[in-house]
Amino acid sequence: MILANGIEVPSPPHLSDQIRAEPRPGNRVTARGVRPSSADMIAADATDAADGNRILDSGPPKAWC
Repeated sequence: MILANGIEVPSPPHLSDQIRAEPRPGNRVTARGVRPSSADMIAADATDAADGNRILDSGPPKAWC
């Protein structure tokens, strides 16, 4: 996901479906995580959509491990 300010919020494969489903382009989101000082990205562990839905990265399902 690329935010309006150009910051990239990459997502792991196990969250791809949720990230594609929401938020929609143009919607406000809040990404919480770590932003390396030399990169225009956030390693997010939670992304909140304007409608209150939260995408939380708790790691891949046990079947993936």
